[in-house]
Amino acid sequence: MTAMVGLIGLGLVGKAMAGRLLASGYRVIGFDTDSQACSAAGALGVAVARSSVEVARQCRVVLLSLPNSDVVGEVLWDAGLGEALRTGTLVLDTTTGHPADARENHARLAAQGLRFVDVTLSGSSAEIAAGKATALIGGREADADYRRIVETFAERLFFLGEPGAGC
Repeated sequence: MTAMVGLIGLGLVGKAMAGRLLASGYRVIGFDTDSQACSAAGALGVAVARSSVEVARQCRVVLLSLPNSDVVGEVLWDAGLGEALRTGTLVLDTTTGHPADARENHARLAAQGLRFVDVTLSGSSAEIAAGKATALIGGREADADYRRIVETFAERLFFLGEPGAGC
């Protein structure tokens, strides 16, 4: 059975990533506060959840595609995603955010037995949909068991070391 990947944020970039993941054989469950974004993702074949917590309960890998670091913090800590994730879950944050926030999210999730990697994407939603983005990753290549997922939408991957470096 193909792994289920969670996706929080189904706007232009999230929808582009979802399309690539589905085309690569992954099952995708996603959530967005915008009902139109949810409908558009559902039309692609994304299973649409009622909340980010519902996504967390079903996935061992969760991608975040959110507008900024503040929204990432709201989703992780205020909406309860961080608490709902199961031990060992990997969070890949594709949000263009602040390095300090990425380091803090990494530390807080690591304390819960979770992994957080910032994977900032360079490229338009069309480039992401074509698998042509560039990924700046705040992680080490040796730790990149998530590489296959990122390669579904990025053709160039740069592993920059420490948490926050991708931002």
